Amino acid sequence: TLTTYCYIDAMRCCPLLLLLLSTGAITVESCMAGFEAERDRLREHLGIEWIPHGMDKHGFLENKHVRHDFDLNCNFTHPELCRWKNAGGSESMDSRDFHLFEKQDYTEWPALQVHPGPSKIDVGDRMILVGDRTREEQHALIYSASIPCQTATGNLTFTYWAYNNARIEVVLLETVKPKKGLKGKTYRRTLPENPYVDCGTVPINTNCHAEIPARETPFHIGFRAYDISNTQGSFIILDNIMYSAKLCKVSIDLAKDFESKPMVTSAHGEFIHKSTDLMCVHFDLSCRWRSGGKANPMWRRSVVGLSDDFVLQVTGTKIAPKGGYAVLYIEQDSTAPYGILRSDAIECQAATGNHFTYRFWATKDVV
Repeated sequence: TLTTYCYIDAMRCCPLLLLLLSTGAITVESCMAGFEAERDRLREHLGIEWIPHGMDKHGFLENKHVRHDFDLNCNFTHPELCRWKNAGGSESMDSRDFHLFEKQDYTEWPALQVHPGPSKIDVGDRMILVGDRTREEQHALIYSASIPCQTATGNLTFTYWAYNNARIEVVLLETVKPKKGLKGKTYRRTLPENPYVDCGTVPINTNCHAEIPARETPFHIGFRAYDISNTQGSFIILDNIMYSAKLCKVSIDLAKDFESKPMVTSAHGEFIHKSTDLMCVHFDLSCRWRSGGKANPMWRRSVVGLSDDFVLQVTGTKIAPKGGYAVLYIEQDSTAPYGILRSDAIECQAATGNHFTYRFWATKDVV
């Protein structure tokens, strides 16, 4: 919906054009074709432009915790990498979505009407906005990927702008999964803790922060925009999210820039002809071993070197794998069964003189 209204200060009444979006079905054609003049005015008076489908892709992964606090930092330059997502209508936790916008020129925002964030914004800066012009109160929720646990008080800083009495709060949530053996869907629920948002004594041209209390169990951080209930239009804009905290050590960083790829070998389930057919050094096409079973995670292949010091620390041996190797990374809270590393079929073998040797590395409590 395109709507025009005025903001008032002691000197003037100036038309200010906002693009206020609802969660209803919106197509690029319906929002662009025929609205060129309005889009020109939007660019002229606010200097921001809506990016269609800008929040459709994100870095939020269900059932996967962040490993570092900085994984939640997001300035929406590349929203597809941000570990934040709209709650969405299917979760029944809000009535509107945040949408992506980009600053197109050097137009300053009216500091007394649109605050407490800075009035000067760099060209190319991206931010998310939610707004409406209905009398009925609307609200929107965006929340982070799961944080495994936090050992001490953390700090969340962010920038936001509010217009016409719209408000924002920081909330904490947890994921609730159906009990094993029972039907049901996973959902999020709000926790009773409500971190206080501090924007300083003079909430103009400033950033805000909130203290996030320590928690021993997984949780999410959320931003909830509410009191969007003005027929003249009201909105919340959010940007520059930064999270600093000491997380529990629940995952292992195998190496800097560690990566693995699907295991591609010559195994096809056929019988081997001799025992040496099962020799495998680098888990490449010469190997007749493969990841099997229907369980996750699956075995993968990596060639990233692991330092001797790291291997000694987590496994107790000084010898690290060299070249290509198979790896099974088990995330926290994963449950068995796990993927199986299996060979091609052996038709039969002699009763004596059989030897099978291999080398493996494992963290504690893995058998």
